[in-house]
Amino acid sequence: MLRIGLFSALGLALIAPAARSVAGAAAVSAGLAAGISVAAWAARRTRFEVRDAKLYYVPHAYAGIAVSLLFLGRLVYRYAAGLYVSAPPPSDPAAAMSRSLGEISGSPATLAVFFILAGYYSYYYLYLLRRSSRPGSAAAESRHGSAAIN
Repeated sequence: MLRIGLFSALGLALIAPAARSVAGAAAVSAGLAAGISVAAWAARRTRFEVRDAKLYYVPHAYAGIAVSLLFLGRLVYRYAAGLYVSAPPPSDPAAAMSRSLGEISGSPATLAVFFILAGYYSYYYLYLLRRSSRPGSAAAESRHGSAAIN
């Protein structure tokens, strides 16, 4: 729930400035659509098992890794290309956060990549929560490499 809340809060903070432009709104929409699509694909490939009366899952690792690397790669690119403002950060934390959000929301490509990440993890974690709340819905599949839902 914490991860879903964090991605939702960051997404809401970025939507307002992004919606001021057509490119920003399109980037948000495309990023969410792509992230949710990849998450739905990965969710169908997630295996569940019951061990010692607890439900465990084996995620589709490549999807999560690819989405995370895409986001990290975009941040590294922006930093390496000098696209972030090199002025010293403001001493006021609110002003520093506002400047950071402005830098992200000013780039449609960065917005799209962030919303791919946010859409992916929000959908995937909601799927896991929904699936884990249905008792007896997961059949035991394998006995290796799983992460607990509980």
